[in-house]
Amino acid sequence: MFAVTSGSVASNKQLGDDLQAEHYENIAAVRSREAEIAAAIARLASLSAKKRPVLDDDLAREKFRAKLAMQNQNHKAQAAALEAWVHEKSAYLNTVDHIDTVEGAETALNLLETFEQEKATAHSTRFAALVALGKEILNARYSTQYSSAQWETPAEVTERENVWQNTRRHSLTISHSLTHFLLYCRPWRTASRTR
Repeated sequence: MFAVTSGSVASNKQLGDDLQAEHYENIAAVRSREAEIAAAIARLASLSAKKRPVLDDDLAREKFRAKLAMQNQNHKAQAAALEAWVHEKSAYLNTVDHIDTVEGAETALNLLETFEQEKATAHSTRFAALVALGKEILNARYSTQYSSAQWETPAEVTERENVWQNTRRHSLTISHSLTHFLLYCRPWRTASRTR
Protein backbone atom coordinates (compact mmCIF):
# COMPACT_ATOMS: atom_id res chain seq x y z
CA MET A 1 0.00 0.00 0.00
CA PHE A 2 1.34 3.43 -0.85
CA ALA A 3 0.73 6.68 0.97
CA VAL A 4 -1.81 8.92 -0.71
CA THR A 5 -0.71 12.52 -0.72
CA SER A 6 -2.16 15.63 -2.23
CA GLY A 7 0.65 15.42 -4.79
CA SER A 8 -0.35 11.92 -5.92
CA VAL A 9 -4.02 12.95 -6.20
CA ALA A 10 -3.01 16.02 -8.19
CA SER A 11 -0.77 13.98 -10.49
CA ASN A 12 -3.61 11.48 -11.02
CA LYS A 13 -5.91 14.40 -11.93
CA GLN A 14 -3.24 15.75 -14.29
CA LEU A 15 -3.00 12.34 -15.93
CA GLY A 16 -6.78 12.38 -16.47
CA ASP A 17 -6.54 15.87 -17.96
CA ASP A 18 -3.78 14.68 -20.30
CA LEU A 19 -5.92 11.73 -21.39
CA GLN A 20 -8.86 14.03 -22.06
CA ALA A 21 -6.63 16.37 -24.05
CA GLU A 22 -5.59 13.37 -26.16
CA HIS A 23 -9.30 12.57 -26.67
CA TYR A 24 -9.09 9.25 -24.83
CA GLU A 25 -12.21 7.23 -25.67
CA ASN A 26 -12.78 5.99 -22.07
CA ILE A 27 -12.45 9.38 -20.41
CA ALA A 28 -15.80 8.88 -18.59
CA ALA A 29 -14.35 5.91 -16.68
CA VAL A 30 -11.23 7.93 -15.85
CA ARG A 31 -13.33 10.84 -14.49
CA SER A 32 -15.52 8.37 -12.56
CA ARG A 33 -12.44 6.88 -10.88
CA GLU A 34 -11.21 10.39 -10.06
CA ALA A 35 -14.58 11.23 -8.47
CA GLU A 36 -14.54 7.99 -6.44
CA ILE A 37 -11.04 8.75 -5.21
CA ALA A 38 -11.97 12.32 -4.30
CA ALA A 39 -15.07 11.11 -2.40
CA ALA A 40 -13.06 8.44 -0.58
CA ILE A 41 -10.41 10.98 0.42
CA ALA A 42 -13.14 13.35 1.65
CA ARG A 43 -14.64 10.50 3.74
CA LEU A 44 -11.21 9.72 5.21
CA ALA A 45 -10.67 13.40 6.04
CA SER A 46 -14.05 13.48 7.80
CA LEU A 47 -13.28 10.30 9.77
CA SER A 48 -9.86 11.66 10.68
CA ALA A 49 -11.41 14.93 11.87
CA LYS A 50 -13.82 12.95 14.09
CA LYS A 51 -11.06 10.69 15.42
CA ARG A 52 -8.62 13.49 16.30
CA PRO A 53 -10.54 14.93 19.30
CA VAL A 54 -11.14 11.44 20.70
CA LEU A 55 -7.44 10.61 20.51
CA ASP A 56 -6.53 14.02 21.95
CA ASP A 57 -8.96 13.29 24.77
CA ASP A 58 -7.43 9.83 25.30
CA LEU A 59 -4.01 11.42 25.62
CA ALA A 60 -5.21 14.13 28.05
CA ARG A 61 -7.09 11.56 30.16
CA GLU A 62 -4.09 9.23 30.36
CA LYS A 63 -1.82 12.14 31.31
CA PHE A 64 -4.34 12.96 34.05
CA ARG A 65 -4.27 9.35 35.25
CA ALA A 66 -0.46 9.27 35.14
CA LYS A 67 -0.35 12.45 37.24
CA LEU A 68 -2.74 10.89 39.79
CA ALA A 69 -0.63 7.72 39.88
CA MET A 70 2.48 9.81 40.57
CA GLN A 71 0.64 11.74 43.29
CA ASN A 72 -0.51 8.44 44.78
CA GLN A 73 3.10 7.19 44.83
CA ASN A 74 4.11 10.40 46.62
CA HIS A 75 1.23 9.91 49.08
CA LYS A 76 2.42 6.34 49.74
CA ALA A 77 5.99 7.55 50.28
CA GLN A 78 4.86 10.29 52.68
CA ALA A 79 2.67 7.84 54.59
CA ALA A 80 5.51 5.30 54.77
CA ALA A 81 7.90 7.96 56.10
CA LEU A 82 5.35 8.96 58.74
CA GLU A 83 4.78 5.32 59.65
CA ALA A 84 8.52 4.76 60.06
CA TRP A 85 8.71 7.85 62.27
CA VAL A 86 5.79 6.57 64.36
CA HIS A 87 7.43 3.15 64.79
CA GLU A 88 10.68 4.78 65.84
CA LYS A 89 8.90 7.02 68.34
CA SER A 90 6.69 4.18 69.58
CA ALA A 91 9.82 2.20 70.39
CA TYR A 92 11.06 5.18 72.40
CA LEU A 93 7.72 5.67 74.16
CA ASN A 94 7.39 1.99 75.02
CA THR A 95 10.86 1.85 76.56
CA VAL A 96 10.77 2.15 80.35
CA ASP A 97 13.66 4.31 81.48
CA HIS A 98 15.50 3.40 84.65
CA ILE A 99 15.40 6.66 86.58
CA ASP A 100 16.89 6.98 90.01
CA THR A 101 18.12 10.57 90.05
CA VAL A 102 16.63 14.02 89.59
CA GLU A 103 18.92 14.57 86.59
CA GLY A 104 17.76 11.30 85.05
CA ALA A 105 14.11 12.31 85.51
CA GLU A 106 14.77 15.77 84.06
CA THR A 107 16.60 14.26 81.08
CA ALA A 108 13.72 11.83 80.47
CA LEU A 109 11.19 14.67 80.69
CA ASN A 110 13.27 16.80 78.30
CA LEU A 111 13.39 13.92 75.82
CA LEU A 112 9.65 13.50 76.17
CA GLU A 113 9.12 17.23 75.62
CA THR A 114 11.29 17.02 72.49
CA PHE A 115 9.13 14.14 71.29
CA GLU A 116 5.95 16.18 71.95
CA GLN A 117 7.34 19.06 69.89
CA GLU A 118 8.36 16.69 67.09
CA LYS A 119 4.89 15.13 67.17
CA ALA A 120 3.19 18.53 66.95
CA THR A 121 5.46 19.54 64.08
CA ALA A 122 4.89 16.23 62.28
CA HIS A 123 1.15 16.66 62.62
CA SER A 124 1.06 20.29 61.50
CA THR A 125 3.45 19.83 58.58
CA ARG A 126 4.00 16.26 57.43
CA PHE A 127 0.52 14.94 58.19
CA ALA A 128 -1.09 18.14 56.92
CA ALA A 129 0.82 17.70 53.65
CA LEU A 130 -0.29 14.06 53.48
CA VAL A 131 -3.95 15.05 53.95
CA ALA A 132 -3.70 17.90 51.44
CA LEU A 133 -2.21 15.58 48.82
CA GLY A 134 -4.87 12.99 49.61
CA LYS A 135 -7.62 15.56 49.09
CA GLU A 136 -6.05 16.64 45.83
CA ILE A 137 -6.02 13.03 44.62
CA LEU A 138 -9.58 12.34 45.78
CA ASN A 139 -11.05 15.58 44.42
CA ALA A 140 -9.34 15.42 41.02
CA ARG A 141 -11.79 14.85 38.18
CA TYR A 142 -11.33 14.63 34.43
CA SER A 143 -14.46 14.92 32.34
CA THR A 144 -15.13 15.68 28.68
CA GLN A 145 -17.78 14.70 26.20
CA TYR A 146 -15.63 11.68 25.32
CA SER A 147 -14.50 10.30 28.67
CA SER A 148 -14.06 10.84 32.37
CA ALA A 149 -11.64 9.70 35.04
CA GLN A 150 -10.90 9.99 38.72
CA TRP A 151 -8.78 8.08 41.22
CA GLU A 152 -10.11 4.53 41.18
CA THR A 153 -9.21 3.43 44.73
CA PRO A 154 -10.10 6.28 47.10
CA ALA A 155 -10.26 3.94 50.11
CA GLU A 156 -6.54 3.26 49.67
CA VAL A 157 -5.78 6.96 50.14
CA THR A 158 -8.04 7.49 53.14
CA GLU A 159 -6.81 4.28 54.78
CA ARG A 160 -3.24 5.61 54.80
CA GLU A 161 -4.42 8.76 56.54
CA ASN A 162 -6.54 6.79 59.02
CA VAL A 163 -3.57 4.62 59.97
CA TRP A 164 -1.60 7.76 60.82
CA GLN A 165 -4.49 9.23 62.82
CA ASN A 166 -4.95 6.01 64.82
CA THR A 167 -1.23 5.63 65.45
CA ARG A 168 -0.99 9.26 66.46
CA ARG A 169 -3.82 8.83 68.98
CA HIS A 170 -2.11 5.74 70.37
CA SER A 171 1.25 7.51 70.72
CA LEU A 172 -0.51 10.48 72.33
CA THR A 173 -1.98 8.15 74.95
CA ILE A 174 1.41 6.55 75.57
CA SER A 175 3.16 9.92 75.86
CA HIS A 176 0.57 11.22 78.34
CA SER A 177 0.91 8.05 80.40
CA LEU A 178 4.68 8.32 80.32
CA THR A 179 4.54 11.97 81.36
CA HIS A 180 2.27 11.09 84.26
CA PHE A 181 4.57 8.23 85.23
CA LEU A 182 7.70 10.36 85.11
CA LEU A 183 6.18 13.31 86.92
CA TYR A 184 4.24 11.59 89.63
CA CYS A 185 4.94 7.92 90.11
CA ARG A 186 8.62 7.30 89.46
CA PRO A 187 10.17 10.24 91.36
CA TRP A 188 7.90 9.51 94.35
CA ARG A 189 9.00 5.87 94.40
CA THR A 190 12.64 6.90 94.14
CA ALA A 191 12.21 9.41 96.95
CA SER A 192 10.43 6.87 99.13
CA ARG A 193 13.24 4.36 98.62
CA THR A 194 15.86 6.85 99.79
CA ARG A 195 14.03 7.67 103.05
